[in-house]
Amino acid sequence: CLKSVFDTRGSTDLEVIVIDNASQDTTTKIIERFKSEVRLICNQANLGYAKANNQGIEVSKDDYVLLLNPDVELKENCSKVMFDFM
Repeated sequence: CLKSVFDTRGSTDLEVIVIDNASQDTTTKIIERFKSEVRLICNQANLGYAKANNQGIEVSKDDYVLLLNPDVELKENCSKVMFDFM
């Protein structure tokens, strides 16, 4: 998901926030590859999907928020098309 976000953003300036809901896999290690471009918030417990989304929205500094699940893959120009629409 993160790779597709960065690969398809074009010239769109993005703020990327990842909420880790106490994952037990390699999520945080994967995110390390993007650490200069991602704000990572790690929860000590799984607070649930809605609460994690609200955490990200609360700390976001941008006007628009796009919520993505980790299995989403953005296609070419997707970010620009959505941003231009908004």
